[in-house]
Amino acid sequence: MKFNPPQLLCAVGMLALTVLFSCSKSDGPERQLLKPKDVSLDKMANINCFDPWNYTLANYYYALLFPCEVTANHIASNLAAVDRQKRIDSIIKANSYKYPEHIFSTAPSPCTTPPGNYTWLPLFGTSVVFNTVDGAISEFYSASSAVFTIYVLQNGMHGGGVFLGLQNATSAKTFGFYPNQTYIYPTSGCGVTGRSSSLTVPGEIRNNADIVYSVSISKTLNSFQMQNLFNYLRNTGSSFYNYSLSYFNEVHYALGAANAIGLSVYEPVSGAYGTASTPRTPYELAQNIAVMTTTPAGVTINKLGGITPGVSDIIE
Repeated sequence: MKFNPPQLLCAVGMLALTVLFSCSKSDGPERQLLKPKDVSLDKMANINCFDPWNYTLANYYYALLFPCEVTANHIASNLAAVDRQKRIDSIIKANSYKYPEHIFSTAPSPCTTPPGNYTWLPLFGTSVVFNTVDGAISEFYSASSAVFTIYVLQNGMHGGGVFLGLQNATSAKTFGFYPNQTYIYPTSGCGVTGRSSSLTVPGEIRNNADIVYSVSISKTLNSFQMQNLFNYLRNTGSSFYNYSLSYFNEVHYALGAANAIGLSVYEPVSGAYGTASTPRTPYELAQNIAVMTTTPAGVTINKLGGITPGVSDIIE
């Protein structure tokens, strides 16, 4: 059976972007763009399912959670997901300098800079790079409790990012795991062989405060869980982690952190699209969190998106 893609229509017309010259953190331009909008999701007559892989008619096809709408909950979930991504897309377009793209190039010359056949990786956040993970989380080492959060930016099926956060009554930090270079070299060329997307390069921790995200999952930690988390994040007893696009990227780093504190980021949901028991991309991780319905004690799931916390976002 051949399925056709959705026609995604905005019922309220084009979003007007207002430049605010002076505002508080709570109502800044990016947060204004996060306010929900009315959207509609129309299918062609006599068609039962959408095709999220179709690139031609829908800019937000990838956000669909249930391509085959069977229940009222499926319809509501799809509408909410598309509404969220339309708002986030407006933020990305209005602040493009903050949101680099994930690009795979097939440039003809292997000796260009960057060379041909490379993957350009987005390094989100400010120019602040913590020399070690201690620079991002050391102020929490003596804390008795904190809230740990995994924030996921879904930007198409191949873009986006994953950011980790710690917050309590005195501190708030958001950071991410990245390679120490913006592009991965090709399999051969320029006198170098054997390089590919599986190339391992040194990892680094970057400041990811004030970055838009699509979904998040949080857990309140006690001192024992915090110690387990710190040991994992720092890779205590060994050198810091290397980054590999294929085998240990920002999603793997986040999953390891979740595992260290007993936080599940996967729930089998019938009819859900794009989820994975072991997600490898921001897209898959976001889909996992967006369809979760079970929230254990101490766990909070945000499916509306937001802006990652900075130092002024301490928990009162």
